[in-house]
Amino acid sequence: MNRNACTFILLSLIVLFSCTKENKDKLVIDNREPYLSKIIETKGLISTITEFTYDEKKRLSTAKTGNELITYAYTEDKLTAVEIKNGNISTQVEITYKDNYPSKGISRTYTDGVLTKTLNYDYFSNLYQTGQINIFEPNILTRRLYYEYDNANIISIVGIANRVFTNYDFEYGERKNAFFHASIRWPLAIDNFDRVSTNEILVIKTESNGKIHNKSFNYLYDSDGMPVSAIVTDTDPPSKLEVKSTITYTYEYL
Repeated sequence: MNRNACTFILLSLIVLFSCTKENKDKLVIDNREPYLSKIIETKGLISTITEFTYDEKKRLSTAKTGNELITYAYTEDKLTAVEIKNGNISTQVEITYKDNYPSKGISRTYTDGVLTKTLNYDYFSNLYQTGQINIFEPNILTRRLYYEYDNANIISIVGIANRVFTNYDFEYGERKNAFFHASIRWPLAIDNFDRVSTNEILVIKTESNGKIHNKSFNYLYDSDGMPVSAIVTDTDPPSKLEVKSTITYTYEYL
C-alpha cells in the first residue's frame, strides 16, 4: 500500500452493489484482543514502523508512520472524523452516516494552513459493507471506486477516473493480515493503506491502461496465525521476469 496491501489500499469487474453479500454473521466484529501497538515492516535495509493508540473504549485513535500521523474521532461509536498530518500538510475529513453506515464525506487539505484541495465523498453502503464510493473534486474530475467482497475481505476494486479503468483483484488465505488487530470498519478512500480486509493477501492482480502487474506473497506465520515474514514475487505479464523480495513483520501489543 503505500502499503498496500494497502496500499492500498486500490482496484476488477464492476460489481453491482446489490450483489454485495450481507451475511453479517460471517463478518468479523472489531472487538478483538489483543490490541496492536506497533508493527515493524522490514524490507532489505529499510524498516517502516507504524504505532497505534486507542481511546478509552479501545477504538483505534491514532496510527503514526514516520512523519505521518492519522487521528480518528468517533461520535456514538461511529467514526466521524479523520485527520492526516504529514509535515506542513494536513487533511481533515468529516464523515456523516445514514442508518448507521457512511453516507457522505468531505475532506479539506491544507498546506501551511492554506486550503489547497477539497474532496466530496458519496458512500453507497448497507449495514455491513460499502459497495461504491464517488469522489468529487470541484471543477476537476470525478473518481469512482467499486468494491466486491467475500465475507469480510475486499476481493476486487475498480477505479474509474477520466474514462481510465484501474482493476485490482485480491486473493486471500485463511489466516490474519498484518493489521488484523488494528483494522477499521469501512473502506473510506481516505487512508493511504487498506486495513479493512481481515485475512492475509496472497495475490494482487493489477491492470491499468493495458498494463498488468501481479504481486504474490508466500508467508511464514507465528503461533497466533500472524505473518512474520513474506517472500514477495513481482511479475509483469506477458513477461516471465520475476523479482523477489522479503518482508519481515515484528509486532508489539498492549
